[in-house]
Amino acid sequence: MNKSFKILIVLYKHHLKDPNSLPHMCLNLFFSLEERQRAEKRNREAKGHKFTPRWFDLTDEVTATPWGELEVYQYNGKYTEHRAAIDTSQCIDEPDSRPEFNPWQYDNLDAE
Repeated sequence: MNKSFKILIVLYKHHLKDPNSLPHMCLNLFFSLEERQRAEKRNREAKGHKFTPRWFDLTDEVTATPWGELEVYQYNGKYTEHRAAIDTSQCIDEPDSRPEFNPWQYDNLDAE
């Protein structure tokens, strides 16, 4: 059993004891994130779009795993560029000029 799953079990047990606890709020946040990811995947597939990671590029390599053959991705350096843009001194002086981090491919799923 992996560490994330163990944490979820502990959070769920706390939720059963006290539904207003901090672990309960964390669990709700986790499930809302999971649902947002599923909704984005459904939207992407309905539009026929392919998932494209921002920080990694697909290589020509394929590697064998216990789950079958998997494609290999390589870090493309774009996150380092993104962080550098955020960490510049201008961004500290002008917080509104910082590049916004948006992990979603589709900004507003409700509007579509």
